[in-house]
Amino acid sequence: MGRHAASGERYFTAGAWDALRSGRVVFVAAAIAVAVAVGVVIGPSDARARLPWTDRPACRTQLVSVVASPDIRPVVSQVLLPVDGTQLPQDGCVKVDVRAQEPQETVAGAAILPIDRAPDVWIPNATYWGEKVKQWQLDDKGSFASSPVVLATSKAAADVLGWSREAPTWEHILRGPRPVAVVQDLASRAETLFSLLALWQTMGRGARADEALTSVVLAADRSEVPTPEAGLAVARSGSANAPVLPVTEEQVIVANRTQPKATVQAIYPAEGSPMLSYPILRVGKPGETPNAVAAVQRVLNRLMSDAARNAVVQAGFHDRSGRIPIGEGISLRPVKTLGTPPSADVSGTVARINRLARPSRLLLLIDVSTSMTQKLQDGISRIALASAATRFGSDELPDRTSVGIWIFAANMQGTQDWRELSPIAPLGSLEKSGETHRSATIRAASQVSRYLSDRGTGLYNTTLAAVRYMRKTYDPKAMNAVLVLTDGTNDVPGGVTLQQLIRELQRERGSSLRVPVFTGGLGPDADYAALDAIAVATGAVSAKINSARDGQAALLNGLRVNRGLSR
Repeated sequence: MGRHAASGERYFTAGAWDALRSGRVVFVAAAIAVAVAVGVVIGPSDARARLPWTDRPACRTQLVSVVASPDIRPVVSQVLLPVDGTQLPQDGCVKVDVRAQEPQETVAGAAILPIDRAPDVWIPNATYWGEKVKQWQLDDKGSFASSPVVLATSKAAADVLGWSREAPTWEHILRGPRPVAVVQDLASRAETLFSLLALWQTMGRGARADEALTSVVLAADRSEVPTPEAGLAVARSGSANAPVLPVTEEQVIVANRTQPKATVQAIYPAEGSPMLSYPILRVGKPGETPNAVAAVQRVLNRLMSDAARNAVVQAGFHDRSGRIPIGEGISLRPVKTLGTPPSADVSGTVARINRLARPSRLLLLIDVSTSMTQKLQDGISRIALASAATRFGSDELPDRTSVGIWIFAANMQGTQDWRELSPIAPLGSLEKSGETHRSATIRAASQVSRYLSDRGTGLYNTTLAAVRYMRKTYDPKAMNAVLVLTDGTNDVPGGVTLQQLIRELQRERGSSLRVPVFTGGLGPDADYAALDAIAVATGAVSAKINSARDGQAALLNGLRVNRGLSR
């Protein structure tokens, strides 16, 4: 019987004897000699592992976990590929695990997961995210890459808009005639967030900047605004009607790489572009072994190497020295950088955006006393302005916003000073007639002048009734508020006095069912002292309205402050 080879034993085969007889044994002998020689240098166990007829023993792995922003993850994986499997000085081999994760998800995870679940290295798309993590000990090792935030559209659209010849401002882009394609969760995407921050910065960071921010966020929440994916698809098609969308320069390069001809153009605003930096953050962990420290250091060294810099530029990013990437549709000149505001400003703006994105439930009170027919400074009658402001709000607000209209004078319905013209309902909901509540509300607002009355102004009775109604039907998931537009003073005898109204409002303000009352006085005859007292009693603001522009600003300001956007 033939002899069976025991485990680990090796025998010459017939082919090997043929090799010996044909003189090829010289090669085999030489291979053995080299392996033995190598064994002297690198150790007998590793030398044996390199012999052609031996099984390579498993190398004990030392895992290095790397979490990277999804846009930078591919190039991070490419750069770290040569490190994977390399041997460590003491013992074992490096095992690199690179995962993609949105920075805000990493921030959320850091708040609830134990430290041993944290990555060893984190590469978000902005240092802002690292500043939000208080649970980890982070050591910033420098920038892996960077990419400026730009506005993308088609080259044809840029030509039509004149942006190919002269750089537009952030305000002109984000509040201009072209729709801006942004995500619904505005604060979750760094390029969108930093675009809104740029708008807020360049407009002075004050009330006017907050109003602009409010306008953009509301527009972004409307269903007809295209998604970033849809907007980019139109830009890639080359259409002159393409929308604009906040992106990074790298995204423009990638979009053009898949096209036979570059059709997407990066627009660089005149004030400068925020820069997304991709910091290399080392996450310190207690009790790390020397082997673990050595493995992480090897990864860090590779991420900071010249090879990494070259890979970053090839992928469409700037390297840490600012070298311009390779690609189409971008500027070949150094980018004018708009500095990132302090972390407190960024966090404050994010909070304001998140609050602004919450749904609203608004009851509009419109004065229909005959004095409302008088004209304001710009020649528009007060009633026409109240109607226009209501139509503007109903047209601009998102579908999920609930809006209702009451008109008031004196004794509008029997002894009641108010009348419901349109019930409170989501603007996107359908009426029994089949039309949307938005359409019905706009139509109702256009008809308020039909109800003009010379019986006086029941301001106080109506305001108190509105607040109580809003509390009775309160939606805890929404911002509930009343907005009053009037041009006169309360002149209904025997009703609620101003002092009684203020006491009631102050008492109810202490409730968890908060209903602020925003007041707008139309023209010089309005009782601004009373209107201001009503607003202050409910934690709201009052506005003087002398033009259509003032009316729009007052409505936006009411929405902004209602959501806690005042600073």
